[in-house]
Amino acid sequence: MAKRFTDTEKWGKKWFRKLTPKMKCVREFLQDNCDHAGLWEIDMDTMVHFINEEITLNEILVAFEDRVEIVDEDKLWYKGFCEFQYGKLKEDYNPHKPAIKILKKYNLISRVGQPLGNPCPSIKDKDKDKDKDKDKEKDKEKARSSSEFCELHYNPVFQCVKNVLSQNKIVSPKIKRHMPEIVEQFETAENFETWFANLREQKKYRSLITHAEKTNYFTAALLGEIGALNV
Repeated sequence: MAKRFTDTEKWGKKWFRKLTPKMKCVREFLQDNCDHAGLWEIDMDTMVHFINEEITLNEILVAFEDRVEIVDEDKLWYKGFCEFQYGKLKEDYNPHKPAIKILKKYNLISRVGQPLGNPCPSIKDKDKDKDKDKDKEKDKEKARSSSEFCELHYNPVFQCVKNVLSQNKIVSPKIKRHMPEIVEQFETAENFETWFANLREQKKYRSLITHAEKTNYFTAALLGEIGALNV
């Protein structure tokens, strides 16, 4: 059983006090269920089951602001986890190695705020302030991107298209790239399901034999529907 440090002073910190009881539970859930590097594989059904409250990923992103971030599309990174649990990470210290390995895998090692490997040379305070301002802007932009991704990723149309692609073993980077337009075009999952059912009934589609032929036909038809066939 994994044992982790807890901050007994968090109850007096303004950001934690402002969280709703539900979000306080989310914070504890993330700390207990994330991996060695603070990454939690997004599984809202499991979180809802254990906390016994309706929770959305977007709610978490809004409540925790820059303390969390979506990584690799399906993971939520609790940013302060490593620094609090381990302090200064050391490459040659065995208990730190699992966390360092994961952080490197997702290119997060430099963002933990620890001087690993070859630390950067010291710079003037003025430059440091500029860098901090740039980092804040980057964090805000990432937060906006995470929120937009969340809204798209959990949209019913997105989920419906994703299921069709998975069930029919269709791999199409073009479709993935144009998902926002597809979601906007069909508006509801029912509309997309109707469109796909009609497509499968088309004589041309039914005459196709190979998986590659059906994949190409489906991709062309869907991109044509949103006016992105030649994009």
